[in-house]
Amino acid sequence: MMGETKKDRIQLLVRRFFLFLTDTFLLNACVYLSLIMRFDVGIVSIEPQYISNYVENMLPYTIMSLAVQTLSQSVAVCEYS
Repeated sequence: MMGETKKDRIQLLVRRFFLFLTDTFLLNACVYLSLIMRFDVGIVSIEPQYISNYVENMLPYTIMSLAVQTLSQSVAVCEYS
């Protein structure tokens, strides 16, 4: 971009970082909320095996989901450019 300053680049980096954190939080919150809804909207009623599976698979699921989201955005940008 023309006239892009160091301040603009830092703001863009900070914005992207917080968007990444927001995506990660919302993605995991949706999975957790689906577990809560599956077990009659009661946190206590969720069976421990489901919680342990969620905790074990949280990182790989998040990485794969964010990678797919990034790829789909890249394809959309290339398609309409």
